[in-house]
Amino acid sequence: MQFTIACRVIDNLKVGAPLIYITCSVFACENEELSSRLVETGKLVLEKQEYFKGYEKGADTMFISKLIKV
Repeated sequence: MQFTIACRVIDNLKVGAPLIYITCSVFACENEELSSRLVETGKLVLEKQEYFKGYEKGADTMFISKLIKV
């Protein structure tokens, strides 16, 4: 479902605009793998992705991926 939603967003982005994808998941299938699938559409390039470790502060761990429309 996340992939479908993200693909719908891509069509509304201008070339050069970022798509910021964020989850509170630690699962690769929801994070890195989804980012890779979005890049495989040929409509986005990955600029950066990383985890923010919230457990050190009693919070959720967050994943963020910045993709740019080409």
